[in-house]
Amino acid sequence: MKAYRYDFVVHGQREAEHLVANAVIPWSPHTHHRSFATVAENRAGLLEETVGGLLNQTPASVTGMQCVAVDYRRLHKPMTDVVNALVELDLI
Repeated sequence: MKAYRYDFVVHGQREAEHLVANAVIPWSPHTHHRSFATVAENRAGLLEETVGGLLNQTPASVTGMQCVAVDYRRLHKPMTDVVNALVELDLI
């Protein structure tokens, strides 16, 4: 098994083309954002708060916004769960 590439936000095991300049594409980055969130919650079984952390979104609660500083290393396991779900769906 090849090692994950961690130089991209959503790590994967295969080489892929990456946008390096403006281009017309048949999908929007927001489509991928929403698809990732859907797979993370429905297939990987993550809570909405964890999905938000993976997507670097601001927490909705006062505690989350002002009191809690999440250690990014705690997001490695949930991200691995999402990657495994994407593999099961044959998307990566």
